[in-house]
Amino acid sequence: TQGMIEWASGDVTSLFLLREGQTTAAPDASALQAAEASEANLGKMREGITAEFAVEKDQMGRFIGRGGCNIRAVEERFQVVVHQYGDKSLQVFLLYAKDAEALRSAVTHLRGMGFNLKEEAQ
Repeated sequence: TQGMIEWASGDVTSLFLLREGQTTAAPDASALQAAEASEANLGKMREGITAEFAVEKDQMGRFIGRGGCNIRAVEERFQVVVHQYGDKSLQVFLLYAKDAEALRSAVTHLRGMGFNLKEEAQ
């Protein structure tokens, strides 16, 4: 449904899981429409600019914030998506942005908050 797609688009992992579920479900008209919308959202993510970075283990709690509040604040302020991927113990994140300026601004902001981000631009 459209509501599920909107919910999942805010979380990259959920978006991929939603898309996977849609491709294995019995197709009907609404499922096909939802799958097309999910594919469009994934396309936007693929076309965006990303940076991969690691956060020092002792900074993880402050980086994420209570219930993810710090990550959500960065996402809303800079119109980016922060996604932790891989083994959760590795503290590796992807930062997705529509343009280089948004990406640069978000990374600069995080560094200004005292985070020692080890960035590798994609």
